[in-house]
Amino acid sequence: MKAKNQLIWRHTFDFFDLFFHIHYENIPIILPLFRDFQKLVERNLPIAQKHYPSSSFHSNIQERCEPYLLKNPPRSFKEGFLLVRAEMYPLVADIDCRPIVYLAHHKKEYNRMLKQPGCRPLYCLTDLPEKKIPLSKEDHVSKQVTIAIQQSNLPFFKKKLFRLWMKQAVKKLLINIRKLETIFDRHPISQTLYGSTVNRHGGLVTTYAQVKNIETINYQHGILGELGHLPVNADINFVWGESHVHYLNSFGVSGEKLKIAHPKFPKSPGPFGKQNTSFTKKKPSVLVALQPLDETFNQKMITAIEIAARQMSGKVSVHYKLHPDHPVNCYNHLLQSNESHIHPHGTKSLQELIHNADIIITHTSAVAYEAFLAKKAVAFYSAPTDIYYLSGSPLFIHDFHSIKKLFTNLAGNAGYHENLLKRAFLKDSHTEPFNIDDYIT
Repeated sequence: MKAKNQLIWRHTFDFFDLFFHIHYENIPIILPLFRDFQKLVERNLPIAQKHYPSSSFHSNIQERCEPYLLKNPPRSFKEGFLLVRAEMYPLVADIDCRPIVYLAHHKKEYNRMLKQPGCRPLYCLTDLPEKKIPLSKEDHVSKQVTIAIQQSNLPFFKKKLFRLWMKQAVKKLLINIRKLETIFDRHPISQTLYGSTVNRHGGLVTTYAQVKNIETINYQHGILGELGHLPVNADINFVWGESHVHYLNSFGVSGEKLKIAHPKFPKSPGPFGKQNTSFTKKKPSVLVALQPLDETFNQKMITAIEIAARQMSGKVSVHYKLHPDHPVNCYNHLLQSNESHIHPHGTKSLQELIHNADIIITHTSAVAYEAFLAKKAVAFYSAPTDIYYLSGSPLFIHDFHSIKKLFTNLAGNAGYHENLLKRAFLKDSHTEPFNIDDYIT
């Protein structure tokens, strides 16, 4: 594991140890909060690292987290509603034998899913009224948090930035718990389905449901990593293939918790099969899949690509696909070539963009996985590293010179594209039937 991520996990374990005893309406506050806490540590690594005591690292993440995970056995009935994260609607759109209720966690998601007539009933968490719970219970949680911080001898938890973050995060969490109570009171929910059960959205719903002995399902939402996907905490966890199972096994996750299903991408619905492996276009088309990474990283990557594109003007076109979290006009000012275009999320089908591209450039995005499924060449904007789901020798580019070389070969070497397709490929065969329906109908 990377040293940076080890530091973040050490602080996460400390976070669990310090606050595990604090509950609100029987809900442990650490589980819905810890992923945002990890992001706080990541934003403040120099502070987190300073004066931190050295110790051996517990690499079995699942085992280390196990004492804090809920183990309430789910009730074995499916007569009630299935609660689905609204953006996961394409995953269950064809199911008509089970009542489903959809929950958006912010207005942007809610407004987007309103355009899907089948995504009903649809609620937005921010608009739900709060269930009335005595204020004394919230005061009790606040006092417990304050006492825990005072008793800690770890420097990071004494910092003002942490104390302010914790105060605001806990306040918002308790509000959302009261709002969530409303939707569970309105509908007899017997299962939940989320694309992440550790981020603040899925962590909230999954923890709440497990406290109520409701079965929880997690469907893999992206390429697995050391942060954002551990621990595995749902009752049923669907992953895209054996390579993903093996990756999670390496962190101590039991195979009994995992089930394989054919990959689907709810945020970019559309069929695969438009496979175009012939390189016949007069002007090669490059798709750059952006991620919500550090702004400096994205700006550096786009600038390097644009310098190369400008020097190859008329010979290569570049299309940037923005992540759903990106504002519409966030990178327009960086474009230097008349052949470069930006596509905000939702303005054009990702499958269409992949189909029309000769090569996809990305850092670690799940778009790369979609591209490999569609038999497209991929270049990773990264230093060479192991990619757990690939066999062969993936292409890595990391600066203007390597990008310029890629563009030159694409434009001038007729056999280059075919060679790229052969040098790396998915480990998973994806012959498994998509079997999630068996668990929610």
